[in-house]
Amino acid sequence: MTKNNTLPKTDIPAEGENRPALQPSEAQIEAKNNYMAKTAMSPEFSAALVVDAYRPEGKLDFLAIMAQLEAQHAILAADSLVQAENMLMSQAMALDAIFSQLAVRAIHAKGLDQTQCLLGLALRAQNGSRATLQTLGELKNPRHTTFVKQANIAQGQQQVNNGVAPASTSPTLAQEEFPDSTNKLSGANHELLEDSRAASPAITGYPVVAAVDKVHRAKVRRG
Repeated sequence: MTKNNTLPKTDIPAEGENRPALQPSEAQIEAKNNYMAKTAMSPEFSAALVVDAYRPEGKLDFLAIMAQLEAQHAILAADSLVQAENMLMSQAMALDAIFSQLAVRAIHAKGLDQTQCLLGLALRAQNGSRATLQTLGELKNPRHTTFVKQANIAQGQQQVNNGVAPASTSPTLAQEEFPDSTNKLSGANHELLEDSRAASPAITGYPVVAAVDKVHRAKVRRG
């Protein structure tokens, strides 16, 4: 009995032949898209784009930049501000170097306009360095908010009303002593009360201020 030494046929291509690409599943495609979107929206990715755009002549690995940024963010998450303090100090020193360079160039400038322009840029760099150092100082020594209660000290009686006084429905002292009865309504007819005051007599002793008679009135009315 002879043995058949031939191998069964398989779908594995021979060496040198093009192998068909494996098609990823829908779950793998969705996971890849979510990872790419998460990476694009991360602050490390945006910062890495800026760093890569201003990179020196030598090539920098983009993924290595993102890895360094993630490591710095992890240090900050551990309540350590060492990296932020170093960055602010470095920026302040760089701005101070820009100020010195522009100030020296302003001395050798030709013309008043060029000198004024260089000195203006130098002073702006100096102001930026000062503001950076001020931020660094506030970062190392943060301000503490203090709430102090009001202390009222006076010789004798004193009344202090803090806040808004509640609305009171009781009449005030002036309203109790001097009630206003001129506009009170009489009963259910809703009519004004009659004036109980006595009528004043007509002025007769002073003809200058007496009522003008018909004879002295103007014939044609004005207006």
